[in-house]
Amino acid sequence: MRVTLRSLLIGLPIAVAAVPIAYVTFLYGFGRAVVSQPEPSTTPVPQLFAHALWAAAGGGREPELRPLNPIGLFRYVRCTESSQRLENGQSRNERDFDCQRHLPAMRLREHLANQHVGDNNIQRNSFRGGAAAFSTMLGFSGTWTKDEFLRTAAERAQFGNGWRGAAMAARGLFDRSLEDLTAPQAALIAARAGAAGSDPWCEPDLAARARNRVLSGMLANGAISEAQYEEGSSSALGLKARPADQRPCGR
Repeated sequence: MRVTLRSLLIGLPIAVAAVPIAYVTFLYGFGRAVVSQPEPSTTPVPQLFAHALWAAAGGGREPELRPLNPIGLFRYVRCTESSQRLENGQSRNERDFDCQRHLPAMRLREHLANQHVGDNNIQRNSFRGGAAAFSTMLGFSGTWTKDEFLRTAAERAQFGNGWRGAAMAARGLFDRSLEDLTAPQAALIAARAGAAGSDPWCEPDLAARARNRVLSGMLANGAISEAQYEEGSSSALGLKARPADQRPCGR
């Protein structure tokens, strides 16, 4: 069984649930003994893509990466637990995204923590790996700046189709550098951070929907204008020809 943040924090004995701070402290200490904290990336990220990635992460207008707190953490986990009862995968994904009102950018934090655990050859699907990921996430959430978080996500996150790092995804989808992306292109790539969403060549309508949600977030955050949103959300995906090394649709 996969040991997720949800499984670590839900279904606790009543005595433990009554003192969540003590349990969180235990997980953090246990995880720190398993894996060291990651260093943030120092590779610059174009401002437009940083805005897109923050909007895709559900960061809202938060000026910095908010440290985790027990109350917000448990509210987030309870919220995502309810989404698992939804039958439609797209609906579950959107519900999980909405749950980030309790802790902005939570899903991307989880993803980066899981990547760090995997990079250190620790089995993620174990209590040891789960605690290590939790400790990692708790640690960098309290020490990294928003810029450091976004730089690290752009460099180390999975962006679907086997691409690690946003630069690889930009080349794979549009044959462009991150610096040369348009707002809708940046939004599409950012929407796939954490390997989320569907294959844009195989399911272009779902990809456009995810892209437009990010553009909507960028508009709400003041990163793009109403005119840019209208133009970008109505534009074609503009993908390059599907790379030969990608699995054909339907397989």
